[in-house]
Amino acid sequence: MFILFRGIFLFIMYSFLYAWNVYGIYFYLYGLGWNKSNINYKLIFKFNRHYSKLDDILRRACILSFIFFLNLLIFTVLQTNKDNKMDQFIMRYFDDRYCPLFIWCCYFGYILFPSYNVFNGLGRKYLFKVLLSILVSPFYNLEFRTIFAID
Repeated sequence: MFILFRGIFLFIMYSFLYAWNVYGIYFYLYGLGWNKSNINYKLIFKFNRHYSKLDDILRRACILSFIFFLNLLIFTVLQTNKDNKMDQFIMRYFDDRYCPLFIWCCYFGYILFPSYNVFNGLGRKYLFKVLLSILVSPFYNLEFRTIFAID
């Protein structure tokens, strides 16, 4: 069971590292680097207006980590106190094996949510384009954003 928790933790850790990367790029782009050197990074990555701000990325990562730690706590309590009558009452309605499944459903529900008004729909559309270009990259020409995502 902890393998499933470990797998989703990698995605949540990626979300926090992505936020850190966005902060670093923001500092580098506007403070030291690309704007000062007149490099048009929006044209290179083919950005329009779909990117998220740092606080949006951190908010999503914090919500996912809160759900993760809450489910991990529930799973641990249910695993350690199986002899308790109260826990047997709870386990009659809620099996502890479904805790990791709930986290994965929340994560994929966030990724596949079909709205463009909530959770940065244009950014998710851009993500799907990049993932599709990664999958077909052996057969077609590569763009810079695909190479950057693969690295």
